[in-house]
Amino acid sequence: MHFREQARRDLWETAALALFTGQRLTDVLNMQCIEIEGRLISVVQSKTGKKLWIPIDKELQEILDGMMDRELGRDQNIVKLQPPSGTILKSTRGTAWTSDGFKASWQQELNRPEMVTFRERRLVFHGLRKSAVVFLLEAGCTEAEIAAITGQSRDMVEHYAKQVNQKRLAAAAILKWEAADAARMQNSEEGEFVQPCPDLV
Repeated sequence: MHFREQARRDLWETAALALFTGQRLTDVLNMQCIEIEGRLISVVQSKTGKKLWIPIDKELQEILDGMMDRELGRDQNIVKLQPPSGTILKSTRGTAWTSDGFKASWQQELNRPEMVTFRERRLVFHGLRKSAVVFLLEAGCTEAEIAAITGQSRDMVEHYAKQVNQKRLAAAAILKWEAADAARMQNSEEGEFVQPCPDLV
């Protein structure tokens, strides 16, 4: 949220497209307007050659609609019949991003005082791909479903899943511990015998 509010709009839109599709920077920058069909974006991954059809999340759809409206120069009284051409993402000059050009702009953005939190945490653009996997895992998606979106190997998704599952299991364990502790305290207040923790006696 902080990045969305503080960053340049074109950089936030690039980050959003990476996050909501789980794709690498090169593939995000190369996505074409004509590859959007309804609520799907198609992409051929440059590294693997895999062809993917990625459903468009509702929030991403709103972002894309705003981008397309600007590209077409639409207003409320004009409806263009032809979709915009070229890459979905454009630099501030209105041209397709080069990878080096985007990286330079991204680094310049992170050097702003408002972005100190991101610099201190050493966050990088490629981390958005991992974040996409983590968000999908936390939403309850299966490893096969996630691999279908990101194009990653099942082994890589399983690697991230172990980290997420460890956090989930640990959180569940603490909740049980707190519930048991509350029950112990309730029993103590009602005058029932409470077995003390053996490590503390």
